[in-house]
Amino acid sequence: MECSYEQGHATLPKVWCKQNSSLCCSGFATANLEESLHEGQVVIRVQPERLSFTVSVTHLPEGPGVYWCGVLQPNNTIIKLREQTFSTSLSPLEMAWRIGRWLIFLLLLLSMIVSCLYSHCNSGKEKAESWDPDDGFRMTPPQKHSSRRQRVDMY
Repeated sequence: MECSYEQGHATLPKVWCKQNSSLCCSGFATANLEESLHEGQVVIRVQPERLSFTVSVTHLPEGPGVYWCGVLQPNNTIIKLREQTFSTSLSPLEMAWRIGRWLIFLLLLLSMIVSCLYSHCNSGKEKAESWDPDDGFRMTPPQKHSSRRQRVDMY
């Protein structure tokens, strides 16, 4: 991002910041000809002979959004010279991971659903084949009762 300034602003600190609202931003100001921030992820280079400075960004430490460049007046107000929207671009590996983790999540969810359905459908079968510790015999499934009435003789 290149920012041009007027001759009268040449001695003022240069500002690069992320917009918080339409009138406010947070970031940093520097009076140096070159400033490196966030381990070189953001670099400001001032070219006084061109009355401009360049902000080079390899990674957005504050995330995507609208960023300003400007100069800082003695009363701590910023003269905004330019604004630009920055978004993050993903490397192929980051993109693969983002897609892959959702696929893994969906496969795990699907396997849990299938497992649950399988165990629910076979719950009667498992009971019929379970071992009875009291008499050592396998239990048989409960018999269905006939809807017909049976005569019972009482003595």
